[in-house]
Order: sequence, then structure tokens, then C-alpha cells
Amino acid sequence: MAGKSVEMKEMKNGEIVEDESDDGPAHVVPPDGGWGWVVMMASFFCNIIVDGIIFSFGLVVTNLADSFEVPVSTVSWVASLLAGFYLLAGTYSWLSNILIELSTKSGQDQIR
Repeated sequence: MAGKSVEMKEMKNGEIVEDESDDGPAHVVPPDGGWGWVVMMASFFCNIIVDGIIFSFGLVVTNLADSFEVPVSTVSWVASLLAGFYLLAGTYSWLSNILIELSTKSGQDQIR
């Protein structure tokens, strides 16, 4: 397959076709236009910030408890709920992906 160029082109009806020619090495155009790396880096930095807040919350628990004049055990519920909801969000996204797959396989219209 040396010397074969494969270029992905999207047609108007949404189908992707391959255009083959013999004028150089294989070249594949990403279907998202190259924005996948931008989305990946943005989600990476979002996860860094959220994980940083969750894992460093123990440093500010005593200050929050003192400023609201409540026991530390009352304030620690905030960190537990934050971590719990953060981890539950992955479960809901997994479940929604499965429901979307099932609905598209059963003949319903795709969500656009």
C-alpha cells in the first residue's frame, strides 16, 4: 500500500467516502477537522482543576469550620458530596451513552 493516498471526504448526506490516488503516502483527514486535540486538552485541564479542588479541600476545612462556627464534621460533608457527585457523573454519562445506542439501533431518529 506504499504510495497510496487515502483521503476522507464527507458528502452532503453525512456519509464518509474514501478517495484513493497513487500520489504519495497515506493521509487521513480527521473527521472533526482537527479539533479533537483542543477538546482533549480542555477536558484535561478541567479535570486537573476539579481534582485539585476535591483533593485539596482538606486544607480549607478547618478555616471554613471556624468561619461558620460549626464542627469540622459538618463541613466535611461538603467534600464528601463533591467527590460523590463528581464520580456519579461518570455513571450517568455511561448510562446515557448506552441509552442513545439502544435508541439508534431500534430505529428511532438520531439525536443531532
